[in-house]
Amino acid sequence: GALHALPWAALRLDDAWLVEQAVIELLPSLAALRPAAPLVPEAAPALLVGCSEFGGRAPPLPRALETLDLVAAGWPGPPTRLTGTAVTRQAILELAAAGELRPYRLLHFATHAHLGGRGLLGHIKLTDNDLLVDEVLRLGLGDSIVILAACSGAASEVLPGDEVLSLSRALLAAGATSVVAGLWELYDNAAPPLFAHFYASLAAHTDPALALAHAQRAMLRAESDDEQLTAILRLPLVWASLCVQS
Repeated sequence: GALHALPWAALRLDDAWLVEQAVIELLPSLAALRPAAPLVPEAAPALLVGCSEFGGRAPPLPRALETLDLVAAGWPGPPTRLTGTAVTRQAILELAAAGELRPYRLLHFATHAHLGGRGLLGHIKLTDNDLLVDEVLRLGLGDSIVILAACSGAASEVLPGDEVLSLSRALLAAGATSVVAGLWELYDNAAPPLFAHFYASLAAHTDPALALAHAQRAMLRAESDDEQLTAILRLPLVWASLCVQS
């Protein structure tokens, strides 16, 4: 079956989750296997893109910009923010055309994403319009880590010939070395604590797969004054959506 669609972190091995015993990284194929990506320099810049309003085209994301604060606090290099009305389709396409996305070693998108029309209408929602999957393919990224903090960013469609089409695959084709994205909807209240753990580990290890494993393990040990919230954060439905594709 479609093994790329499984939440491997949430598989059970004996009496534990697989993510408690392994660091999980998904490859499009063995042909894509390559040496480990070089360590990210401490001064490497990051581009943080956040959209919370979409002009009625999608529900608002009131907590989306919180994750940008977590990135800025945890990433060792200088961050550049694009938020609000600055996050337009034309602005992103102009940055790509000028090669200005290539220097960034981290790109974090906090927004909506959607996969539709057998994947051909997949897109990342921006403030004014949608960045379509074929445009994502042409972003011209450098050796960057891309975090797609959006619902279903790793969801995919299998096309004739067993070709898999997804926003994650498009970002890899655009030049990213690793993409962290969700297989299904992200729980809004879980995103800040999950990404706080992720970026703390990423700053220490510069390995997205290891950082995500640490973050998911931390969610399994989550503690809160709100018992109901604690129980929710520990659910695999909440923490197992995210995966790393390289």
